Amino acid sequence: MAKYYSRIVLLFMMSYLLSPQHALSYVGDYNEPDNFNDIKWGTSIHELKDMVLYQKEGDKIVCLRKYDTMKFGGANVTRKAYIFTRNKFSGAMIMFKNDNNTDIIRKFLYDSYGYVFSDKVDPVHQVHWIGKNVNITFTYNKISKEGDVVYIHQEEDLRTQFFRSLEMMDFVKAEIILNEALKKSPNDVSAIDLLGNLYFAKGDINLALETYKRAISIDPKYAHTYFDRGSLYLSSEDYNKALKDLRKAVQLDPGYAEFRMALGVALFNLNELNEAKKHLVEAVSLDQSLTTARFYLGLTYLKLGEEDLAIQHHRWILENDPESYEAQQIRSLSKTLSK
Repeated sequence: MAKYYSRIVLLFMMSYLLSPQHALSYVGDYNEPDNFNDIKWGTSIHELKDMVLYQKEGDKIVCLRKYDTMKFGGANVTRKAYIFTRNKFSGAMIMFKNDNNTDIIRKFLYDSYGYVFSDKVDPVHQVHWIGKNVNITFTYNKISKEGDVVYIHQEEDLRTQFFRSLEMMDFVKAEIILNEALKKSPNDVSAIDLLGNLYFAKGDINLALETYKRAISIDPKYAHTYFDRGSLYLSSEDYNKALKDLRKAVQLDPGYAEFRMALGVALFNLNELNEAKKHLVEAVSLDQSLTTARFYLGLTYLKLGEEDLAIQHHRWILENDPESYEAQQIRSLSKTLSK
């Protein structure tokens, strides 16, 4: 199962890694699909009742579809997988075998998206259609007689655009990005949630809370809103309210490292050390680069009397993120303990 998931993730990256001698591309304005199998890109997984979870890791979910026909472009296929990023439909993978199905699928792709002239590439034939928002990759191995087609929807995520502006303290640009999104879709829960974050960043706590409440009323299963509101409560040191929201975020998306980390921090501040340790350990296992998770995990180990483990995580921070706020705190703590 993990091997299959790794194969999908690898293929998601291949279009950026392949050199010209191994792949041929149709670059420019081609007939980009706005959906796959009648599912529009960006559709929430919660709107689709026929998806069956196959694999989950971090913010990516791989699903199979109930009663899916094993046909694609008139050819027989062995599997169709549907990929969701942060619960939004972001990609698909179709797997097939033998020369006959390969010829049918290649013709279907050429007819649908444009012909790519090429000499034969042995033993692996690979073609890319590169668009503004959707990349398509066709691959066939003539030795193994196995191939696949991968669709990748890669329009820059709204959250990515927003947080880039926020990091630059460009509140005006951040607000423009959200207003444009809400003009297109007034009930876009992601944009409403981010609007709450914008008010929080500006210091308008009451308006932020009202906005988060609005987002939850539209989509009570959108985990990010509980995380963001919980983070606000954390910063206000209202740990009990933070705990309630962060538990809900983890319940909705247990594989999201930042959610686990924030829940662990809330539990640490409530002195629920064993449960805090559990979630912080899970956060670090999901994302080993989370400095804050390692910092609080180290503090938790210290309080539990497990000094060797505390030192291990705090040393990692000092070696790998020496300029961070957490590293400064560790150095101050070390000086205090040595007195």
